[in-house]
Amino acid sequence: MVNVKLESKHKGLKVFWVFQGKEYLKEISKGYLWAPCKDAGGNTPSHWAMLKKVNKGDIIFHGIAQCTFAVGIASSDCFKSKIRDGITEGYQVNCKSFTIKNPLMTMDYTKEIIDCCSKYKYQPFDKNGHGRQGYLFDLNDQLAGVFARNIYKNNPEILNQIPEFAELLTL
Repeated sequence: MVNVKLESKHKGLKVFWVFQGKEYLKEISKGYLWAPCKDAGGNTPSHWAMLKKVNKGDIIFHGIAQCTFAVGIASSDCFKSKIRDGITEGYQVNCKSFTIKNPLMTMDYTKEIIDCCSKYKYQPFDKNGHGRQGYLFDLNDQLAGVFARNIYKNNPEILNQIPEFAELLTL
């Protein structure tokens, strides 16, 4: 398994996948991604620390319940904040996200997911095509391209909302 940073080859743009679960509506409506700096044991899981790699202009696919319901663009670099509860320090990235009318069902792309993710560590999906336990992950160019083309096919208005998304269509 290859352990490398999988940055996009296009204008320094990086692509990420966030699993938001119960925090999806809160984070989307308030325009941010956030994870604690430390867990209860004082450690920082890699999927939380990944927020530190997000820069303004990076693309984020928002996943929940085996679907992509939104795509966002980071409107800030990562910074520390206590936005969640006013007490717990965490990593925050402001994000302007757009809900897509026709969500992408990841289970429809299991073969592509397995082909694209099984050879790399720290991808959002495992060797069986299932979502990993965690929050934020790099999304390799090949799979970002597959998802982008299929989101665009069913949601062409996304280019009006996120012009930078067009770069992903060529991956």
